[in-house]
Amino acid sequence: MVIAVTGAGGGIGRPLVMRLAEEGHQIVAFGHRSPPEFSPLTVVSEILDVTSNDEVVAEIIARVVDRVGLIDVWVNNAGADILTPPLSQACYWEKWQALVDTDVTGTLRCCRALPPFMAPNGQIINMAWDHFLSGWGGDEGELYAAAKAAIVGYSRSLARSFRAEAIPLRVNIVAPGWVRTKWAESIDSESTARIASETFSGQWISPLDVAAMVHAMVGMPPHVANGHIFWVNGGDVMG
Repeated sequence: MVIAVTGAGGGIGRPLVMRLAEEGHQIVAFGHRSPPEFSPLTVVSEILDVTSNDEVVAEIIARVVDRVGLIDVWVNNAGADILTPPLSQACYWEKWQALVDTDVTGTLRCCRALPPFMAPNGQIINMAWDHFLSGWGGDEGELYAAAKAAIVGYSRSLARSFRAEAIPLRVNIVAPGWVRTKWAESIDSESTARIASETFSGQWISPLDVAAMVHAMVGMPPHVANGHIFWVNGGDVMG
């Protein structure tokens, strides 16, 4: 199975690529500025800036397909990090624009380019956040929830569009909770413990937990889920 992952060099992307590659899948790992390195695993590494124009994105996908074949699963994992420098120091609207450009428009741009390059019964997996549904106070919470809510609404609508147009592709969503990423490692232990205590499970989600969910979605028969949200949060937010 050919699986492509954007944002493959990041906190969730790297363990996701490694888990899927170790399971024997052919992985295409896209980095934003440079090809991510996964040696000795067999991974095709490429550069893909999802904020590029439509033509550039389509050309890069076409080049990869010429090399590895049609794509069975595409994971839109590229996202702007507004919680750590330099964007954590930016103003409210600069943070919003970064999320719009990368998380929202980047996801839409890839989804619109993909149909000619996907295998029949292929699956697009888009990355959201569980608190898009429940909300989270503060500037970053407002912005991140708004961007991820847009992705969820778009993903479910796109799944219906594919079905109406008889395009044999599925679109599903992963909604992680509090994941122990670079930002989580940078905050003080008191804040880490407080956030964990406020979750239903009492603990942070590991990037490996998100990778396990995507791996499970990859293995599901095509008729099982379409337009579905897969929550990875220990029951903290349910929808």
